[in-house]
Amino acid sequence: MKSYLNALKTRLSGVTTLRHIDCQWGQLAYDQPPVKYPCALIEIASSNIRAVKPDALHVGAAVTISIADLRFNRNQAGAFDVFDTVEAVASRLQGWTDGRFGRLSLTEIRPNGDIQPGFVVYQLTFLTSFGLEPSAEPEPTTTEPTTTEPGEPTTTEPGGEPAEPTEPSAEPTTTEPDFEDGSVF
Repeated sequence: MKSYLNALKTRLSGVTTLRHIDCQWGQLAYDQPPVKYPCALIEIASSNIRAVKPDALHVGAAVTISIADLRFNRNQAGAFDVFDTVEAVASRLQGWTDGRFGRLSLTEIRPNGDIQPGFVVYQLTFLTSFGLEPSAEPEPTTTEPTTTEPGEPTTTEPGGEPAEPTEPSAEPTTTEPDFEDGSVF
């Protein structure tokens, strides 16, 4: 999940009004929250987990981005700037994917009045999906040097059969989508 959080953090760094981007871990509950304002705090909650293979899961997830800013006197210039930031975050993330998870789909924007006085917080919730597969450790392979003529294989496969020579591919490999939503995991 760390890679998904880092991808979101990188994407949000394009919102120039944000001064702090981090994972949500309760920062705003502190008397002096350890953030700069306005900030974006990211939280991923998974639901709808289902097995698609014996060793792979498809995960439906809700991504919540909390946009927090200091609340000033409503008559003060800049009191509504938080809405520009909320709109910029929504525009930056709506429909976006980095290829490891399904496109983000904005489902809700709501104020969070449960935070201590002096702050204004809006939560944006996006739905997405991604796959989880165990990290595969490569099996150790051994190659036995053989004496060959030019153009003949120089390694052997398990069972002693000669390996076929391969040409390096100039084109990147791609993975076809496995899931209905087009995600590749």
